[in-house]
Amino acid sequence: MLWKLGCKLPPPIFLGFRVNSFLFTTIFSVFYLFQVTPLVALSLVKHQGSVGLTITIATVLVLIQSFFFGGICALYLFHKARTMQLPKWEDCDPATSLLASGVFNAEKIKIQ
Repeated sequence: MLWKLGCKLPPPIFLGFRVNSFLFTTIFSVFYLFQVTPLVALSLVKHQGSVGLTITIATVLVLIQSFFFGGICALYLFHKARTMQLPKWEDCDPATSLLASGVFNAEKIKIQ
């Protein structure tokens, strides 16, 4: 999807641990923050009474969870890349791909 938007980022499995960790943490925290923070803040306000402090606590909790999620996803992709012995993205040659070698017939495969 990012390629269609003009971002020439390699597939996540070819990225390093740090980049994957940053990407997954950022994406997860943005979506999770807007969904969960209001709910956690409302439940904490019900018990404690302070709105500003509860929003801060909810945001910190979401960010901690996001770091764990991003790290676990990055670790998984790092492990899969090592297990499959994938080369670096820069070392991949399009001339040796399956489509170029004739294993798949590009005319029969319609990519939309």
